[in-house]
Amino acid sequence: MGAPQAREQCYIPTDFFKYDIRSTSHFRGRVGYDFNKTLFYLAGGLAIAEAHVQETANVIATGGTYLGWSIGGDIDYAITHNLVGRIEYLYDDYGHKDYTGVSGDMYRVSLTGQTSRGALIWKFDPTGMKP
Repeated sequence: MGAPQAREQCYIPTDFFKYDIRSTSHFRGRVGYDFNKTLFYLAGGLAIAEAHVQETANVIATGGTYLGWSIGGDIDYAITHNLVGRIEYLYDDYGHKDYTGVSGDMYRVSLTGQTSRGALIWKFDPTGMKP
């Protein structure tokens, strides 16, 4: 339901560049509070993206690993004893990298992303005992 988004923060038209985000990863922790059947969480941690940038006119390709931070939150609601619904939002700032074009011009690529997602979680309880 969510997808990372690349955003270029320079004054060069994007027709001259092609972006390919190959992968994203998160290492994050969550801290939450329980309100009976509802859990509220705040999350934060490390965000990593592997991106490829290509200057299309001259076929100059560069890329690398972008490291940054992630912050967000989610709400879990116990619909039944075994079924939990979740909605979650994450904002990622992967930082930036500076590149040199064919003509020697410097440009900076900043990478951020926003993810919204939902889930249904089934808890298996083979004993049938409630906590």
